[in-house]
Formats: sequence, C-alpha cells, structure tokens
Amino acid sequence: MQRCPQCSLDNRADDYYCARCGTLLQDTSDNTQLSPRNVVIPPPPPSAHAYQPTTPASFSQASHKPDAPFSLPPTSTDKTQKQLRPRAHTLLCVILYVLGISFIAFGTFGALIPFASNALDASILFVIFIGGLFGLVPILKYHKTSRLRWWQRLLWIIGTIVVGFLILALAPSLIKVVSAQYIAIGGTMIIGGLLITIFAFS
Repeated sequence: MQRCPQCSLDNRADDYYCARCGTLLQDTSDNTQLSPRNVVIPPPPPSAHAYQPTTPASFSQASHKPDAPFSLPPTSTDKTQKQLRPRAHTLLCVILYVLGISFIAFGTFGALIPFASNALDASILFVIFIGGLFGLVPILKYHKTSRLRWWQRLLWIIGTIVVGFLILALAPSLIKVVSAQYIAIGGTMIIGGLLITIFAFS
C-alpha cells in the first residue's frame, strides 16, 4: 500500500497517482531507481470538478433532433382572420339584428298601406318580426365567428341609416303620387333593414 503524502489516503501499490487528490505517489517500499525510458506514467485522473469538453466522439447524432422552424403566431391585425365573438359583441350583434328586422317589418307595413287593410298590414308586420326572431336562433348557434370588428359594423350601419333617412326625407318632394311615396318609403326601410341584419353578423 502507498499512503498519499497530501491527503493520507491508502492507495494500491501499483498506483502512480492518489485516487482522491491526484498527487503523484512516491513509492517508499521499493528504492530501485527506474529509468525514465522504461517507465510510462499514466495521465493523472480527472478531477470531479474539472471541465470536460464534449468531443465529437461522445456526441450522438441520433439523439440530436433539429429544432423546429420558428414561426410567428398569427397577428390580430390580419383582415382575413376570423375572430371569435365575446358575449358583449354577441349582444351588440343581436341588438343590431333586431333593429334590422324591425326596419324590414315596418317597411313592409308601410309599403302595403295603399293596398291592404290595417289588420292585414299588422298581421304581416307581426309575422315578419316573429319570423326574424326565430331566424336568430340558428344564426347564434352556427355562426360563431365574425370578420368585422364592432366599430366597423357600427360605421356601416350608421351609414346605412343616414342614407335611408336622406331618401325618406327627399321621397315626398320627389314623388307626387301618394301610393308611390308609401312604396318608396317602405322599400327604403326594407333595404336598409336587410343591410343592417347582414352587417349585424358579418
């Protein structure tokens, strides 16, 4: 056995370096001087804290997987991207849709005043309004996305209403026949209501 002069660890007789600290051991049991030509001293053992660089031989290409290509997430500024409607947005769409249905119903009522009785006109108005409300159910169930933002939708609808009111204001002065005035006013309200219902869920 050889005792390390540095850390006093007992090493084997054929060890050249201490197994704990790596100190070169002096063989005191054998005083024979060996020629440097005949003695090949192995390299010192690696320390536990020594830096061990990765060599190409230890690098496993099979275990290395190339990184996936980097891709940017879709931005919300894409005009063609569909957007899910939150609850407040859905409520706004429903209000605008009901407004459009009301325009259609009252426009039909006004256009039929010269040709039908008030009772028949009221019945038609009621049927159109209730039918439009029933049509809202499948729209809310299957139409989950929208392309226009809420402010874009409001701008289109406000523009439609303004143009409709201008036509309604000019119709009596441009059209002298009373029955034609009712048809023009009612038709304008029907077209405006259709546009509002379309824009409500666009």
